[in-house]
Amino acid sequence: MALLRSAATPWLHRTVAPIASLFPVPRASWTLTPVSSAISPFLPQPRLPVASSPFAAPSFARSTCYGTEYHPSTLKRKRKFGFLSRLKTRNGRKLLLRRMLRGRKDLAK
Repeated sequence: MALLRSAATPWLHRTVAPIASLFPVPRASWTLTPVSSAISPFLPQPRLPVASSPFAAPSFARSTCYGTEYHPSTLKRKRKFGFLSRLKTRNGRKLLLRRMLRGRKDLAK
């Protein structure tokens, strides 16, 4: 398949500019002066990290390990979602009927 160059695709002829040139840094001739809290108490002030407890976890220990929640057990699964547990309750019998009417191969786990 040939790549056609026409006026409709002028971007084919251009080269990609560096990312830094896409986001120019604004340069101001003036500088900002900090506002004290006595002058404007309603502006948000920077908060310093303060440990609320000597037993508080350090900030680097906030990452959690996922993936340890599911430990499959056939016995627990059958007791909770099995055919006999569905027959015991009224809503379970409704569920089995719905699945039977839809033509499901497996009515329950």
